[in-house]
Amino acid sequence: MKELNTNNKISLIKKYYKKYPLFLELSLLNYEGYNLYICINKMSKTGDYRLSWFDLDELQTKDIEKHLSCQYIPLDTINLINDIFSKYIVNSKYKDKLLTNENTVILKANIKTQTDDNIDVSFKKYLPKSLSHLYDLFIFIFNNMPEKYRVF
Repeated sequence: MKELNTNNKISLIKKYYKKYPLFLELSLLNYEGYNLYICINKMSKTGDYRLSWFDLDELQTKDIEKHLSCQYIPLDTINLINDIFSKYIVNSKYKDKLLTNENTVILKANIKTQTDDNIDVSFKKYLPKSLSHLYDLFIFIFNNMPEKYRVF
């Protein structure tokens, strides 16, 4: 089988989740040696949310379920995130001009802010000051993941 590149792996994951509405996706590409894809999707049948993460380096086949790790997120928490961000003015379309193939962070979220209907930002390694409102969102994501990923 032909080796899958990072974009192909992310596309496969998105295809796997295509029937589940996306709340948030986060890609850490070649970030401190990690290649992670994290998403929060609404599970259609139950209405619950699930935070899923994939180590893209471990994903070597098209069998997404084999590599799926996840955590249940209560609806109250999603509603709280939506309420908090609806009050913020966030630079929701930030694209770092210095992006390379190393230490790249890409966050896309269907979260309404005071001025936008979603968040789509990309930056290199460190959260820019203009995106400081997103700090709590990153803390929330990594607090719901295994201990080894909390270094982020």
